[in-house]
Amino acid sequence: MKRIVLIALTVIVVLATAFVVGAFVKLDRYSWATSRSLSAALQNSRSVVLVEHSGGVELARKTATPDEISRLQKVVSVWPRPFVPESYLCWVPRHSIEIVRADGSEMNADVCFSCGKFATEDLPFVAPLPPYLGKTLATYFASVGMAPKTDEEYTKIESSVRNRESKSTSN
Repeated sequence: MKRIVLIALTVIVVLATAFVVGAFVKLDRYSWATSRSLSAALQNSRSVVLVEHSGGVELARKTATPDEISRLQKVVSVWPRPFVPESYLCWVPRHSIEIVRADGSEMNADVCFSCGKFATEDLPFVAPLPPYLGKTLATYFASVGMAPKTDEEYTKIESSVRNRESKSTSN
């Protein structure tokens, strides 16, 4: 009798564990696939250009050094961990990574720190940015002079750039 109860409990625990793991894999598969795609594109890449932009205005553009490419690769190549994605609807990416792969093909990746999503152009979806990746990626962009800003800060920057442009065209 004790053996049957022990087997039943073991089966229940295994099924519950499988259900939890399966739920996380289903929820997080897009994020993991996007991270893998970005990591693969960075492997032996010919060049990487980091861009910060807002409302059609390019705020900063920087060609990454080999050391910066290596650091970026370490950031996006972290071991995937389960997380519960938060859902925000903004998707206004203000940071981009332009990659020329080892084979010469190009791939762009976009990151929206406001809503916590990211995408690569070779995958047909926008994925939630895992919290463990979002924090380190934001720190990385800050280290190269492109710290993520609030929506209000971007709005102010856009309006000041547009004011300068309108003044220069009216003169």
